[in-house]
Formats: sequence, C-alpha cells, structure tokens
Amino acid sequence: MRPSPARPAIHGRPGPRCSPPGWRWPTPRAARPARCTDALDPFRRELRARAADGLPTAWRTAAEAATRAAADTARLIPTRGREARRGALGHGHPDAGAVSLALLLTAIGGTLR
Repeated sequence: MRPSPARPAIHGRPGPRCSPPGWRWPTPRAARPARCTDALDPFRRELRARAADGLPTAWRTAAEAATRAAADTARLIPTRGREARRGALGHGHPDAGAVSLALLLTAIGGTLR
C-alpha cells in the first residue's frame, strides 16, 4: 500500500485513505502482568499507605514489602518467560525480575534523606 498524496504515511503506516474498505489497524493487546509486578504492587500499596511518614521512611518500608513479596515468588511456578520452560523445576526459586526490582528499590531507598 502506498500513501495517497492527500494523506501521507504517519509513523510508517499508510494514510487512512489507502487502507482497503472495512479494514482496521489491529489494536494493541493489553499489557500482560509480568512477575516483577509481584514485587511492584506491594511496593506501590505500601508507599501510598505510608506517604504521611515522609518519603525516605515510606520508601524504605515499601522496599521491605517489595523484598518480602519477591521472596514469596519462590512459591509460584513460572508460566512466562525463559523460566516457564523449566515448569515445576522453577518452584522454590524466587523470580529474578522481582528480586532485581526489590534490590533496585532498596538501593534507591538507601540514597534518600
């Protein structure tokens, strides 16, 4: 398909007049939750709950919640990503994404004053 002179291509897609009748651009799929969200959601909830304590204290408390949640991923059986190939053999090992996110949040909390 070539863009029409009246409607040039936008971001590599042909202009609206060049699409076949009745055809629509595919809509992007909703983002699927990743395992690192197992650590991010408790962090977010705890940070909001402790907002009145000040940012450094609230961040450190929330980072501790993320660390506990990352450790809890060891109870899960991986279903996505490279670890999914291991199946039940992955049981007992915390998710690397959740652990690395918890470490990052803890390190950031250590720099706040």
